[in-house]
Amino acid sequence: MRRKQLLRDRQALLDEIAALQEENLRLLRGEPVEPPVPDSPEEEVAARPRDFSRFPLLRAVDEKYENTFPGGPRLVRPQPTLLQIAGHLRGYAAAHFGIHAGRPLFAHFLGAMAASDFLLLRGENPPLFCRAAAAAWGQEIEVIPARGDDSGSKGDILGEPGPAAGRYHETGLLRAVYEAGYREGVSFALLEDAAAMPERRLARLLPLLSLSHNNANFARKIALAETAWPGDPALLEDGALPWPGNLWVVGTLPAGAPPPSPQLRAPAMEFCLPAAREAKLAALENPSPVGAAQLRGLFAHAREVYALPEESLRHFALLEQYLAEHMELSLGAQALPQLRSFGGVSLACGLRPNEALDGFLYHRALRRLETADPAALKYELPGLRRFLAETFGRRALPLSMEYLDRLEAPHNHPGPAGPPAGRVGYAEPLPGGE
Repeated sequence: MRRKQLLRDRQALLDEIAALQEENLRLLRGEPVEPPVPDSPEEEVAARPRDFSRFPLLRAVDEKYENTFPGGPRLVRPQPTLLQIAGHLRGYAAAHFGIHAGRPLFAHFLGAMAASDFLLLRGENPPLFCRAAAAAWGQEIEVIPARGDDSGSKGDILGEPGPAAGRYHETGLLRAVYEAGYREGVSFALLEDAAAMPERRLARLLPLLSLSHNNANFARKIALAETAWPGDPALLEDGALPWPGNLWVVGTLPAGAPPPSPQLRAPAMEFCLPAAREAKLAALENPSPVGAAQLRGLFAHAREVYALPEESLRHFALLEQYLAEHMELSLGAQALPQLRSFGGVSLACGLRPNEALDGFLYHRALRRLETADPAALKYELPGLRRFLAETFGRRALPLSMEYLDRLEAPHNHPGPAGPPAGRVGYAEPLPGGE
């Protein structure tokens, strides 16, 4: 039996060599070579070239990082504080991107990153701010347009099985998610004009982003194929791609855009930007050495050690109740967990409790007023202003009060999203003081 098996293997090898020689002769004569059409899935697998991959873009990433370990090199890094990281972001944005603002803006941005892996940047020139944040960690952002990307995909933003040859239709976001798995540093992917994206494009992405990174009960994975094939990308696990812990997805909403849909808002932490002009960029240098795992560790430590006072949490609960009773608005189940993360990081960056709470109300909670009935909103705004002043203090919430002014008299405050540079809250401080 052993001899017969060897003879069969020998004959199969000779047949393969003869077929290759015949194909080589046809190529030398310039004759086109048409592969045979398989009659069954088994024949299709057998006829497939040995280097065939359903995911050529992801395999290209494997080749790019061929000599590195997933997650990047394991380096001994300095242990900065969140206050120092906020200062680095602030200095980097000013020096290289012409974004000049006070320390609270960048403390609140780190708080937003701690509150959610999905950020909605609203206001003046959000792509510029996102590029500044990415460059501060030494990364070029992947930009995914609203109506399709460079792969031509207008379907699901995470791709979908291709119509022919067994290939998967890869997208720019899928490539960004996959490449982040090879990195250790903070990574961003930018969804350009996110509110304009059809809901069907985000059908698989938003449920993934609604799961907290710190919740060990849920493993976030992108199901790409039912089974694993030889030649699949290295980071896939049985046809599924684990969501990397160092990636933040950022959706941009330009000034004047309508409020985000409830589906888009549900997993997101909104962040509203002051006006910023496009500046002549300087040469980028000295990005932050802080890795994503290190940053998340600082976020978790801040949430526990720099927790908001119980009085602030009680006042926030009263505001939730007030909005529900007077305006029939719900802040959602994610509001309190996001506040705890946002507030802890803001305090760790050197802000006071009222500044932390004011930032969360301005960026996240009070934005729900945009969906209220205009007539009811105009009627209820004076009472809401009195409630905030009596509960939190007349001068405790400058950002929030300024936002209510804009809702009440928008013609006196051009621009829908945030105060212009130099206005209250995020103004660049005068030289010689914070």
